[in-house]
Amino acid sequence: MPLHKSQVRGDDLLFRLLQGDVGRGELENNLLREFQKDYPLSKLRLLLNSTDDRMVAAGIWIASELGAKARPLFADIVRLIRHRLKQVRFFALDCIATCATPQDGNVISLCLDGLEDTEPAVIWKTMTFIVNASPLLLRAAMAREITSEAGLVSTRAQGLALALDPSNPHNVAKIISFLGGTDALLRRYAAAAAVRVAQHDPRPLKNALISEDPIIRRFATDMAVRADM
Repeated sequence: MPLHKSQVRGDDLLFRLLQGDVGRGELENNLLREFQKDYPLSKLRLLLNSTDDRMVAAGIWIASELGAKARPLFADIVRLIRHRLKQVRFFALDCIATCATPQDGNVISLCLDGLEDTEPAVIWKTMTFIVNASPLLLRAAMAREITSEAGLVSTRAQGLALALDPSNPHNVAKIISFLGGTDALLRRYAAAAAVRVAQHDPRPLKNALISEDPIIRRFATDMAVRADM
């Protein structure tokens, strides 16, 4: 039985990528278009599971552009959250943001580890992950948090509580307080919560815009532009 035209074209593009013709963009874009048609999604695993970082980077970018359609590759994508290349971690977060379900609490928790990444771009992407996550996804992550034996609430639990209910007047005050605090991780959760509440109360985001923390200030500036504030 003759191969479908898209299958032949997809195989040719994929072969060329696997032979090392990566990093120029045209092949990756053309292959993405074939996956958006009817080229078998399973073949993207050849890139995602490659030992060549360039192939992995190309594959995870394609997966991120496929949005929720990449869900069948979820397990392959999750493995890349801690990849050594920052761009792979970045686009893995992008994929999970569109593919995760409330049953993926463990994975969402792994994503939140990105707030402590060494790369500002990955921290930025993780904060946008929190901004855009549905309450169901955030609650799934919250369910993973437990109170310590000393009765202390974890930093992550505090941060998620702000993101889940940012318009609560008590939480608005906390967001503003954390934005000016000494705990870098809480500042990052607070910045994400500030964006989530911005349409209701712009004060936290305005505070983030003048933060002395360059990561927070840049993130707030980017989000304010997107929100046309």
